[in-house]
Amino acid sequence: VIIISLMSMLVFYQKTHLDFTYWGWWILTVAFCFLGIPHGALDFDLYCRHNRPNIRQAIMFVLGYIVIASVMFMLWLWLPALCFLVFVAISVWHFRNDWQEYCESGYSLCLAIFILCAPGVFAFVETQQYLQWLYLSESWAQVLIMAMQLGFLCVCLVLLVALCRKKLKPDFMLVLEIFALISLLLTTSVLVYFLVYFISLHSMWYYIKYCEQFQLTPVQLVNVSTPWVVLTMIFAAGLYAFWGQSIEQGVLAMMFIGLFALTVPHMILVERSLK
Repeated sequence: VIIISLMSMLVFYQKTHLDFTYWGWWILTVAFCFLGIPHGALDFDLYCRHNRPNIRQAIMFVLGYIVIASVMFMLWLWLPALCFLVFVAISVWHFRNDWQEYCESGYSLCLAIFILCAPGVFAFVETQQYLQWLYLSESWAQVLIMAMQLGFLCVCLVLLVALCRKKLKPDFMLVLEIFALISLLLTTSVLVYFLVYFISLHSMWYYIKYCEQFQLTPVQLVNVSTPWVVLTMIFAAGLYAFWGQSIEQGVLAMMFIGLFALTVPHMILVERSLK
């Protein structure tokens, strides 16, 4: 996280989405496709390892996954504000796993809220612009920004009380990682901040745990995920074509609405597999 944050600061220093060049947007897109998407592309392999399905069951799983993702995608277009709230809620629950190495479950949940709500505090103008690009009205975008700010303040108070009462022990690497992420948010773009967190912490943590659990080498990991990465990129290209009038809105929709659509079935599978 620290190394990638520093590298991203050098490349995107003081650049908001308005300052990105055409190629800057494509650098972010390629990073997302090749480093972020593959961890969801392991879902079929995860299902097969836990259930050992026959051909019919495997086909039904894939069809069910596609149906859920398609319904979530259409739901966002119909109710974007509600879907954004759901997206944040399930992301908080999902991302809490990233911090459980440092602290117990309740505080790891607070850290996930801290990370996801930080853009509403430190880059609220840019975050509001993104929300409006994702089909939220200006009034709803402003309400959600205020909700993010309130959530950020509440978890800061909870973490501060926990530190004062010595229920949460500050870990040097934890503090350093959070400092690197917030510095990245303050010096670059919300989009860069999100991608660095999603790619360098969340996805990499998932790859490492997956390889440890199923005793896979990095080459085997690539082999089992590649077919689904290709299919997902075709889906992403379709989304980009749908919003093709603007590279900014096309990339944003591909990343966030597409990610929301795929996160719901991914989370259902992962949470069931953890039980």
